[in-house]
Amino acid sequence: MLAETPAPVCKLHYNYRRPEWKMKSKTDDPPKRRTYRSPLREERAAQTREAILDALVRVMAKNGIAELSIPMVAREAGVSIPSVYRYFPTKRALIAALNEYAFRKGSFDFSEFPPLETPDDLADIIPLTFQRREAIEATLSAAMSSSIGHAIRRPEFEERAKYLARALRPATKRLSRREAAWLRDVVFILNSHASVRAFKEYLNLNTQEAAKRVAWAIRTLVRGVSAPGKKRS
Repeated sequence: MLAETPAPVCKLHYNYRRPEWKMKSKTDDPPKRRTYRSPLREERAAQTREAILDALVRVMAKNGIAELSIPMVAREAGVSIPSVYRYFPTKRALIAALNEYAFRKGSFDFSEFPPLETPDDLADIIPLTFQRREAIEATLSAAMSSSIGHAIRRPEFEERAKYLARALRPATKRLSRREAAWLRDVVFILNSHASVRAFKEYLNLNTQEAAKRVAWAIRTLVRGVSAPGKKRS
């Protein structure tokens, strides 16, 4: 009997390859754009933006809002129409920038002054408010007096009315709610740019003299409504 020859043993040899780590090259990243701020370019951009707003005010002063258009403002500013859209994407954005522009040019609100607690506090600041109002350039004043100017300033008017109501409160204890509102409205108009202009145009009074008369009128009104008597309902 023949002995069986054992089958040859096959040994499997695994070749383990070490992973190759590839160093990342700087050239593999997309090039980064350098951000460079040019003071001269920023200054020119600010000047262009201001020129556009200056032109907007002139157009509004001459034509009001009815004929206001981006091409008209661009022509008045001496810039291209795309230049206007670069700074103000829409007509609404252009008009919205007018309020901030007006404050930089001299407009103000009552929050800049110390708290007004009494009618005398209010009367005391009349000379200063009249001086501030007269300092506003005539063209800007005309623009802000237009229908769109009033619409922009509506929140400012509401805030001003609150300041006046607070200052007049000690004098309105004997008044009905309606009469207190009337007193506030009269004082609101007396302390307005329209009042400054009216004294100048109709009576040829300078700002100082006009302010004296308005302060006197406010104090006289307050004394009248504060006089003892039957409380109005």
